[in-house]
Amino acid sequence: MSWWTRISLRSRSVVALVVIAIVVLGGFAISRLQQELMPSIEYPALTIFTVQAGASPADVERGITIPIETALKGVTGIKELDSNSSENVSVMCSSSSSSLEAGGPPS
Repeated sequence: MSWWTRISLRSRSVVALVVIAIVVLGGFAISRLQQELMPSIEYPALTIFTVQAGASPADVERGITIPIETALKGVTGIKELDSNSSENVSVMCSSSSSSLEAGGPPS
């Protein structure tokens, strides 16, 4: 038998106290750990979904997609703009070189 085994079998109460101390210290260390469960991530993109009930893809494109695309093309900082018009729905995705504020283009 190794000397760790002999000591452990002879003094079980000391082993129990050491285990309890390790558990308490581990719980204390976990409570002091600085971590974020949901870190803030900035993704410089904007997605716009619009719905017009009963509209054909051509009507959605003409009435919704083209006017919004025209407005977004005037915003500085947008480097890519993709759009898709289908029956009743228009989806536009834009990405920018920096994060845009909700009130308008960056100053």
